[in-house]
Amino acid sequence: MVSNAGPSTATAVAVSDPVPAGVTAVSWSGNGSTGTGRLNTTINSLLPGTSVTFTYTVTLSATALGSLTNVATVSALNDTDPNNNSATDVDAIQNGKTLGYYSNKNGQTDLTGSSTGTTLKSKIYDALFGTLGVLKKDSTYSVLAKADGSYLSLADARSYSTIQSFLLNASATNMANMLSAQLLATEFNILLGRIDPNLSVKISALGLASSLQTSLTSRLTVTNGGITIQSAIDAAIVQLKANPTTVTSSSNRTFQEALKNIFDALNNNKNVFF
Repeated sequence: MVSNAGPSTATAVAVSDPVPAGVTAVSWSGNGSTGTGRLNTTINSLLPGTSVTFTYTVTLSATALGSLTNVATVSALNDTDPNNNSATDVDAIQNGKTLGYYSNKNGQTDLTGSSTGTTLKSKIYDALFGTLGVLKKDSTYSVLAKADGSYLSLADARSYSTIQSFLLNASATNMANMLSAQLLATEFNILLGRIDPNLSVKISALGLASSLQTSLTSRLTVTNGGITIQSAIDAAIVQLKANPTTVTSSSNRTFQEALKNIFDALNNNKNVFF
């Protein structure tokens, strides 16, 4: 939004917004015009107290990671205060990948370093299953529940083929198993810079049944209608340690399903972020 705080009418207001790095396509509209690529237009005159809104739509590269930085600037012939003529917006790029992705050759390359790799990269294995690994249950097992309710061992978790099979064969018959698979994919996304665990998801954007929403809001801290991704991860780990078998209807199964749906939305890169 370009605004004129006065006291005079601004003339020949030049508006510029270059294409940010990591973007493959841009379209924009505003001031009665539309265009693609870099926004570079002029507002002939802008009365005091008025504004013009521009909409800037971008398409991210499929491999974009980290953050997206957008800098917009304006200038005017009779501007007496050039110190408020730019605005910078920095957004974390959320580029989640699914269970299927981490089960195919692209995901295999990400996790092992090669499309034919057989073991997880050390930095990935150590972060998840090593001495201080976030998914380590004890000295032998991870918190990841298999279909039969047993835990995936730390030794087996090193093998890509085991991880691939675990992701592909996950089933909601045992909700703990499906929660484990979605949690694992989310952890991969975090380690690879595709998801920021410090962000929050909007509960209403998840499309959950009322019973699932209630399960989340009654067990997690909700701020302005949202919960942090990290709090969902922490809750999932606690749940899996305590309840690796949730086949029959129960409050724990309902809570696990709600958490699973959060990770599923993140991994499918749905628009659920604040």
